[in-house]
Amino acid sequence: MQNSPKNHNGIEVGSLYRRGVGGSMSEIAEVVAVGFDRMGIPHIRFNTHLMRGNYATTSTTEQRTLAVESFCARYKERVQLTK
Repeated sequence: MQNSPKNHNGIEVGSLYRRGVGGSMSEIAEVVAVGFDRMGIPHIRFNTHLMRGNYATTSTTEQRTLAVESFCARYKERVQLTK
């Protein structure tokens, strides 16, 4: 991604978002980059983690990229980690 803005639609690197994927399962998206592709379309690059309740169910992560509009439609709930 080129010309990474600090913030787009309030989405910042390090932010976490959740979406339900069925039952007690949810997917957490951890934003790792915000920027524009070669066509000037803003995109979010993020790692995903599957969760059951409050516990991670996978030890691996998957990196994905979505246009900001698609990311916002899929991951509507911003979450905070508790320590």
